[in-house]
Amino acid sequence: ALQLDLDDRITLQLDLPEGTGSPRRAVVRAGGGRATLPAQGLFRIEGDAATLDLDGWIDVIIEEAERGAGIGGLVLEPSEVGVGELTLLDRLFSDVRLGFSVEGSDIRATFDGADIEGKVHFASGSGGSRSLSAEFERLALGEPLSTGVEMETNPAELPAVHLYANSLRYAGIELGETRIEAFPIANGFHFEKIDALSERLKLQASGDWLLDEEGHRSDFDIHVASESLGGFLESLDIASPVQGGQTLVYLNAWWPGAPAAFALSQLNGQVEFSVVGGNISTASAGGGRLLGLLSVQALPKRLALDFRDVFDSGFTFDEAAGTFEMKNGTATTDDVLLRSSAANISVTGRTDLVAG
Repeated sequence: ALQLDLDDRITLQLDLPEGTGSPRRAVVRAGGGRATLPAQGLFRIEGDAATLDLDGWIDVIIEEAERGAGIGGLVLEPSEVGVGELTLLDRLFSDVRLGFSVEGSDIRATFDGADIEGKVHFASGSGGSRSLSAEFERLALGEPLSTGVEMETNPAELPAVHLYANSLRYAGIELGETRIEAFPIANGFHFEKIDALSERLKLQASGDWLLDEEGHRSDFDIHVASESLGGFLESLDIASPVQGGQTLVYLNAWWPGAPAAFALSQLNGQVEFSVVGGNISTASAGGGRLLGLLSVQALPKRLALDFRDVFDSGFTFDEAAGTFEMKNGTATTDDVLLRSSAANISVTGRTDLVAG
């Protein structure tokens, strides 16, 4: 047997026959501890790794699986490792148990951590077709590690995706139960359907992730419905005094980079919204409150329908509606209107949604 140790981080142990020839079995162990050889003809991966960049290895793993390659002709045994920091989908996941196996050209993986729990199946079909089926109990996608603008992935080469998550959190938004159906096209990747349903919102979207001479770009049509505008804004981490208000929002939006690179600072396009039957809660107003309606400094508050400094006893409106033009995270409007039996209020101007 031959054993190689690398800085007490990786141990490679091979069971070699006398003379020359391929190993009869092998094991790679991450972290400390004693490596355990598998049965004859098998190759095992085990142990605990401090970090693992699965994004960086995924292309190599898929290529080797499709070639039917192994280590000296050995078959990979179903294996499991612990990872302190796992990089996946350009996100960082902490303390994850990762299980994986290879069956022919198919790859199966399981994930178990605080922000990710589920299973993934990658399959290669005839004619070079590929598919990725994923089923998650929970999946929380935090901030991307990179901007997503300068990336090497060609979306046209991605596999078709069939994803279900019982609980999906994306860009800080709790989307709840989510289904995604998507497939590659000639110049990118098409999202045929994105359906999400949580206690606070219902989302339906479709769009494209494109790649041309100018780089990556994401174009999406997004429809959002909520029984409460206040609850919807809270789910976006936007403070608002509005209570109730059935809400419909339509976004025809694009941003540079992949879909995972979505950020308010890069958002462009048009937003249309309508809110029916809401109430702006009361607040202590103070003197000169009517002039507050004309204050440029107060505009970010107005775009969140915050008029607490104007009305001592609150304000109930029948409908609020309008459109915003978005350019790199700055919202501009000239037609937002609140209608009520007491008053009609119009809002025009612009605000930086990132700076607030």
